[in-house]
Amino acid sequence: MAAMLDKMEEDTPQDVPMVKPGDASMASPFTAKAASVAPVTDILKQGRCTLVTTVQMFKILGLLCLSTAYALSVMYLQGVKLSDAQATLSGVLTAGMFYFISNAKPLPQLSPVRPHPSIFCIYFFASLLGQFAVQLGFLIFMYRTALAVMPSEQQQDSESDFAPNLVNSICYLVQ
Repeated sequence: MAAMLDKMEEDTPQDVPMVKPGDASMASPFTAKAASVAPVTDILKQGRCTLVTTVQMFKILGLLCLSTAYALSVMYLQGVKLSDAQATLSGVLTAGMFYFISNAKPLPQLSPVRPHPSIFCIYFFASLLGQFAVQLGFLIFMYRTALAVMPSEQQQDSESDFAPNLVNSICYLVQ
């Protein structure tokens, strides 16, 4: 081992510092001065918490994008629009929701089940599409129910200006 280290030192240029065994703390993003392995479990808890929180944020963002895309495109053709105040409030509430999710703390005990390491897995897409299908079904059901209850003189076409009515309010609340 010593002969290999000496040969490595000879082969490297003199201006490049040589990392020696035991210098791993220089390359690691954390240092622990405790004599036990307890900091390792804390780092694993923090890492898992960060991973799960990030995946959850991606799921929520994906679901919001899908439902908003439906509401702004397909439902627009049917006369359903959002007012400026509704769109602004929706954006502020979404930003607030992401802020509170980002303040997640790790569990006190490390879970034996490992989280999915990537958002590109069948579980993530199946979960996202399943949640979107439920929300889309509920949105369509509530739209049709509100349309049946609302008087016909309050119905709007896609070219008219925004005017609050039952269908717009129901679709905004469900979205």
